[in-house]
Amino acid sequence: MKRASLAILLMTFFVYIEPAIAKDIQVDLQVSSNELEVGESTELYLVFNGGTDMPAPQLNDINGFSCQYLGPATQFSIVNGNYSKTVTHQYQLIPLKAGRFKIGPFSFSFNGDKFTTSAVEVTVNGQGQGSSSSGPATTQQPGKVRNDEELKDYVFLKLSAKKNKAYVNERIPVTIKLYVRQLQINGIQSLSLNGPGFVKEEFTKPKQYRETLNGFEYAVVEFNTNLYATNDGQIVIGPAEMNCSALVVYKQKQNRRHSFFNDPFFDNFFGGAQQQSLKLISDQLVTRILSLPQEGKPREFGGAVGNFALRVTGSPLKVKAGDPITLRMEVSGEGTFDSITSPELVNAENFKLYKPEVKNNSGIKSFDQVIIPQTPEATKTPKVKFVFFNPAAQKYITLEKEGIPVSVSPADEKGAKMVDSSPTRPFTSGKSEGLGRDIEFIKDDPGEIKTSGVYLYQNGIFWLVQFFPIIFVTLAFISNRQRARWSNDQTYARKLRAPKIARAGLKKAGALLRQNKTAEFYNTIFKTLQEYLGHRFGRPSAGMVSDIVEDLIASAGLDAGLAVKLRACFSDCDLARYASARIDQNMMSGTLKNLEEIIEYLEKNKS
Repeated sequence: MKRASLAILLMTFFVYIEPAIAKDIQVDLQVSSNELEVGESTELYLVFNGGTDMPAPQLNDINGFSCQYLGPATQFSIVNGNYSKTVTHQYQLIPLKAGRFKIGPFSFSFNGDKFTTSAVEVTVNGQGQGSSSSGPATTQQPGKVRNDEELKDYVFLKLSAKKNKAYVNERIPVTIKLYVRQLQINGIQSLSLNGPGFVKEEFTKPKQYRETLNGFEYAVVEFNTNLYATNDGQIVIGPAEMNCSALVVYKQKQNRRHSFFNDPFFDNFFGGAQQQSLKLISDQLVTRILSLPQEGKPREFGGAVGNFALRVTGSPLKVKAGDPITLRMEVSGEGTFDSITSPELVNAENFKLYKPEVKNNSGIKSFDQVIIPQTPEATKTPKVKFVFFNPAAQKYITLEKEGIPVSVSPADEKGAKMVDSSPTRPFTSGKSEGLGRDIEFIKDDPGEIKTSGVYLYQNGIFWLVQFFPIIFVTLAFISNRQRARWSNDQTYARKLRAPKIARAGLKKAGALLRQNKTAEFYNTIFKTLQEYLGHRFGRPSAGMVSDIVEDLIASAGLDAGLAVKLRACFSDCDLARYASARIDQNMMSGTLKNLEEIIEYLEKNKS
């Protein structure tokens, strides 16, 4: 009994922990079907026996077929006490024309070793000319989602507005909700809400929560904004459009010819996941827009629509005639702040007015206006009047603030001041001189010649100091150009920040590797890879997925082997995050090393 328990324990241990002893690596090429029709698809498998962690090879230019990588799968087996690991890379082949095709052999290298597969033959018949297999041909595997139409119940947008009737310039709160279930959204590249006849504020920070809809539970991401209609009549809001990437996880019927265990676990494991770009479009909304009433419209109305309050302060309040006073007028509340104009000043005959300085903060729009009292008769600042239209009350509201008492004293008298002259000294002739004392005669001998001093230009330190301003101005010019380029060229600025992001991510991943925190490690690897590539290529980081990055690498003329490493890195992250496989430190170390090599290569080949 003890021996049997020990054997079961060892079997369980070796099935879920990768063995340390590697065997000779063998590679096998298989297809799920050797005969199909145009429009059908078949799966191609590259099976590596012997424990290699080789990334997915790129299979390009397969005659007669379009090839797409589906994902990796890993199996462990124990035969007569010997354990081994098998890694299978799966591809989808879609025939482009009818005929008899030979696929392979393929050759590729990894870690100095060269691998060569065998070849397989596939026959593609014209539509309706296939074999006598029962049932209609289909390109879709069980449970696999391939297009936006099939995804509509799993991910979609809903657009809603709190008002279906509003006045011109009245705020219309609008909500866009992204509903997701049984999918993983990897990144949102863009979200737009367009249409004629309105202007839109920026979207606020999205909210995340869960919601039950039609009996299904969805993860919801909510975006909010405000719209303001610019014309009366009916306007169409939307549709809202979103471009995003989703990781579609699916199951697939496993070919038992190369299955090591008859276990449903391996069916799910061989299902894999596929990155898919989606464009989501919501329904449209129709809103009726009313024009502002002309009856009772005050002359001072400047276009503000909403519900507002007015606050007025002044400083200083004790001045001399001709000295400035700053009058601050603050409008707060809810409504269209862009349409708010400066309140009107009434009874300002004794003041000189200047154009106000406008500041627009969150929920408050302030106007700082300089007024200058001309005479001491100005005992109060001008009265302030502000008019707006209140949609809830459906009428114009006038807010008035009385003038603030001020103390104005007369200005100083200005004029020229007489300067007292000092007493004039009487002229004295002094001691009389004899004839010829006021004449300097020519000397026959110049006498001893002495240097009276050293000229400044002859001092070496003087010339050295002259270079300091030149050096300072040159450095300031270079620094200013660099800062201007950082501000104006976001792609350049992001490319400079990319190495810093990479170093921080690698350092954090190394710490998580030492702590053997698998989930946090692969989340950090995935985030670092996306952010680094986004900054390196000047693209949105959330959109950095395997297919997009490979296109960027190809267009930049970089080494094709880099694409293999990148695909392997993305595949490792997807395998760890979405599959139920056991990951050990050897695989984690390999992923980290792979990421380091990717970053090192891209830093050495900057363009």
